[in-house]
Amino acid sequence: MNPNLGEYHIPVNADVPSLEAILVEEHDPHVNALGIKGVGEIGITGTAGAIANAVWHATGVRVRKFPITLDRLIEMHQCGRIRGFSIDKFRKQRAAIRREIEEHAWSKKLGAYAQACGDDVVDASILLLAYHRFEDASSDRMQQSHARIRQRLVPRLGLVHRNEQSKNRREGAFALCSFWETDFLAHCGRADEAHEVYEAVLTFANDVGLFAEEIDPETGDALGNFPQAFTHLGVINAALTLRDIEEGEHSMRRT
Repeated sequence: MNPNLGEYHIPVNADVPSLEAILVEEHDPHVNALGIKGVGEIGITGTAGAIANAVWHATGVRVRKFPITLDRLIEMHQCGRIRGFSIDKFRKQRAAIRREIEEHAWSKKLGAYAQACGDDVVDASILLLAYHRFEDASSDRMQQSHARIRQRLVPRLGLVHRNEQSKNRREGAFALCSFWETDFLAHCGRADEAHEVYEAVLTFANDVGLFAEEIDPETGDALGNFPQAFTHLGVINAALTLRDIEEGEHSMRRT
């Protein structure tokens, strides 16, 4: 690790030391077909920093906001921060991606956006289409997708499973998804519901306000990695969204 992304490196095979595989003698039929699990997860270096570093070396431009999307690269070009690239190629590729999602990720069977093009699996990450400005949160398609997520992935108020596969494996609700739902509801004008979801999930924090990666829908117990940084980023982002929405409403009332 280092204090910036400028010299971020991805390890290669030669950098990995000898590893010893240790199996826990506890049968778990939900982990895999063999019913066995390892002691823990092997740490990996995130790729986002390495991609940002590659953009810097290619263009001389530092990207400090993730994810690095075509939209953001186009905006940086319009601000004069990126030069020497075919911006038309970026725009054509962005349009092609949009067509692919709109035509093939929309499931007529579900009446919602699916986890991947051509399938019929419900996935909470669909809520991020609105967060990343792909589609307005109040659109018919996004409202229908949210309704399907609530129908299939929400075991109780404030908790959301990551997708149908994780629910079927009897994993816990993925805590970050609760804050995705908060953000989504706030952006589609359902502020009261957004507050209900946000306040409900906050009750699952421990005595010092920390969250795990997952939450047991039945007992409320913390599951998985603890504390989980992604979850706490969700807490902060959702709080900022609720604040911004409320400040916007106050401003409109004053005018």
